[in-house]
Amino acid sequence: QTKWETFVFAIVCIIFLTIITKINRRFKLLIPGPLIVIVSNTIVSAMLKLPVTRLAVVGNIPTGLPAPSVPAFDEVEVSTYIGGAISVALIGYMETISIGKQFARINNYKIDPNQELIAIGASNVVGSFFSGYSICVSFSRTAINAAAGAQTNMTKFVSALVVVLSLYVLTPLLYW
Repeated sequence: QTKWETFVFAIVCIIFLTIITKINRRFKLLIPGPLIVIVSNTIVSAMLKLPVTRLAVVGNIPTGLPAPSVPAFDEVEVSTYIGGAISVALIGYMETISIGKQFARINNYKIDPNQELIAIGASNVVGSFFSGYSICVSFSRTAINAAAGAQTNMTKFVSALVVVLSLYVLTPLLYW
């Protein structure tokens, strides 16, 4: 049950990204291939009204942040998901510590695993009141910040600000 239009569209995007990657490596350029693909596909999708065709689009995305609410606890759900939740927590913590140690070694500083556990736990408790996902380290964002020469926590603040502004301003554009 493959939708051939979607399949061809995806293959074209992958070929474009592969070509851009090779051009960047060969000529030592920094052409943002993924950004070009996302923006151009959004524009083409909006111009061609792709939901009318067989290509699927994201659809409406709620604007803004969800209102805070107390998470519901159901004994059946808790007992069903507790094993998976513990696994996710342990994997997230181990990933956070391993990536933290890697960048600590590279940049000559120390991390405190206990402090990291408290920070992750507090973030997840607060996030649960906003229907948030489990929080842990982001290797890609850490690597990007390191490559850009980020030295302070201001980069995290700017990143969070961009996400919040996107949630309030850009969500109508993400329909396509």
